[in-house]
Amino acid sequence: MSQKFAYFLGVLLGDGSVGSARVPLIYLVGDLVEERGFYDYVLIPLISALFNISPYSYVRKGKSAYAVHFKSKRLVEYLVSQLDFPCGDVRKCLPRPMAFFPEGIRLAFVRGLFDADGSIVFPARPTVSTSIPQSRSRL
Repeated sequence: MSQKFAYFLGVLLGDGSVGSARVPLIYLVGDLVEERGFYDYVLIPLISALFNISPYSYVRKGKSAYAVHFKSKRLVEYLVSQLDFPCGDVRKCLPRPMAFFPEGIRLAFVRGLFDADGSIVFPARPTVSTSIPQSRSRL
């Protein structure tokens, strides 16, 4: 696994969803104002480079959201069967195999997850968090 692919997986876990074998769709959505530049200048070129496709991007009607999606049966099957990636309406959690990858891969994954959904709060005691609930595995 490359660091670029691991980064993509982190973004996908944070901002996206994975379909099923019947509906092999990869879907990512972010805030129209805050994340459109990230999607247009980082995520879409990354998807194009990794998978040799041009994902479909659009502004969601009636919402302040920007979406990117593409179909890939092979990718969905790999994510679900080999990486234990959450798919469909299941609760999101860290894929178990991620804990066993080399440190550079795990860090790229965390960077992608943080770029999609991370935050740092500086009250009396700083906290770092994402919107992903308690994981099944440790990174």
